Amino acid sequence: WLPGFTPSGRSQAVAANKIRSDVVDDFIRRMGNSVSKSDIEHYARYIERMTGYGKLTDIKGLDSFLNTIFFSGRFAASIPQRLGYLSPITARIGRGGIEDIELFGPAWREAVKDNTAFFATTGTILGLASALGADVDLDPRSTNFGRIEVGPTKIDIFAGMQPFARMVWQASTGQHITATDKLVEANALKVIGEYF
Repeated sequence: WLPGFTPSGRSQAVAANKIRSDVVDDFIRRMGNSVSKSDIEHYARYIERMTGYGKLTDIKGLDSFLNTIFFSGRFAASIPQRLGYLSPITARIGRGGIEDIELFGPAWREAVKDNTAFFATTGTILGLASALGADVDLDPRSTNFGRIEVGPTKIDIFAGMQPFARMVWQASTGQHITATDKLVEANALKVIGEYF
């Protein structure tokens, strides 16, 4: 990707969309005839959120505009949205309201499987890094939560989810640990505002 070079940005977007399409095609192949069109659409939206393509509004064209105002607005929105796919209840909403409710649908099963694998892998990596002598901070009130420190180098393996987890924890507890390891009170609205 080259800043200021539009064809480079377009090719990056095309490549990301191709990967998303391939993942959905694989889902359809694995599920076979047991999956409905609405299940496929639901799974496709899940894949969009998992790859950082969140939805900011329902107003056509406004998402692109808001994404230019906020730093990575779609990505920031995608993190809480992707967690919604862990709900075992899927409600399909049409023009007349709720059309269908499904429990433990195929997109939910995939979301649980993906997130379990992700958190098990990151937990294992953090545990191994700590066992091998790296400094690992497991306190979500801390600025360095979930980061592996080896000398002056800090490694974040949470794929961008670490700031959201910190924001939720700090806003709910009203506490924050600064970079100098000082415990201070945190204003929930300020913490949430700083995230977005």
